[in-house]
Amino acid sequence: MLFHVLNDAKLNGYIKTKAGSNWEDCRAELCLIISEKTTKELKKIEPYFRFWCVTTVRNMNGTRGIMAKYRRKITKVEPTNTVEEKEEYERLILSTEAEIEGLHWYDRGVLLSYIDEGNMRALSTKTHIPLSSIHATIKKVREHIRKKCRRSE
Repeated sequence: MLFHVLNDAKLNGYIKTKAGSNWEDCRAELCLIISEKTTKELKKIEPYFRFWCVTTVRNMNGTRGIMAKYRRKITKVEPTNTVEEKEEYERLILSTEAEIEGLHWYDRGVLLSYIDEGNMRALSTKTHIPLSSIHATIKKVREHIRKKCRRSE
């Protein structure tokens, strides 16, 4: 079956169009997946092998597939250099902190706990507050702070 993958021009053409410049890596991953299959599993997919390969390649090249790691964009964050940018950043921090202090005690507590915990699910587990309630509160607070900080510009 690996011979079929390596020599099938139609299948390799599909892999090249789907995976782009990483098509050889994609074909190697496909061969690795096939080599991990048992004889029983290979017999089962033999009648529709090309279809199975195309589906596997499509899944590998999805946003969360095996090949997604090759497409990750590296973004370089440039530090703020000018005095105006630093002043704007400081002003934004101060206005955000002021808005957080002005929130209702529950909203402020949920937001600060969320910042400490790092994610909503962990906060929900720790506080026994339903995840949907935490999500709604965080979303409402974010929108409120963004709106207030944009107005003060």
